[in-house]
Amino acid sequence: MSKFDLYDINLENVSSKQPYFEFEYILDEDFFKLFKDIDIKKGLINVNLKIKKEGVLFHFVFSLKGHVEVICDRCLEPMQQLIEYNDTLKVKFGEKYNDQEEIIIVAQSNPKFNISWFLYEYITLNIPITHAHEETECKNDIINKLNNYIIGNEKENNKKTNIDPRWEKLKEIII
Repeated sequence: MSKFDLYDINLENVSSKQPYFEFEYILDEDFFKLFKDIDIKKGLINVNLKIKKEGVLFHFVFSLKGHVEVICDRCLEPMQQLIEYNDTLKVKFGEKYNDQEEIIIVAQSNPKFNISWFLYEYITLNIPITHAHEETECKNDIINKLNNYIIGNEKENNKKTNIDPRWEKLKEIII
């Protein structure tokens, strides 16, 4: 048994006689450990999956809602990033597995379709590149230290370090 088996959908069990098949998943710390991601430490995301078969196509409708914990780029403390995302996949049977096209092909000889990687991608692609708390939520001691090194505070930084007056004269010439 693989650690990803929980996310297998046996497409042979999905028929067009029912309006749709519904699956519920709760993605928690155990799910994120499967992927060994360094950005996502933990989280809690509810997934609702509805599968409808129309002819030879299976329509997977995903709805994700919850949060993940990432590290704030500003204060380096954990923060919650909200995730709310909806997407659809089209899947059909074929000779061999192929996920490079708009319609994913699952081999008829192995009718199980694992959705774990798709769930992981939906989550990671919906996390902003910059992870930052609201400024009021960051720890003040860290922010104060950062402010000492911001280029905009150049005059204050210069006061703290003794600059040779000859270099100051050169600045006047250049400017």
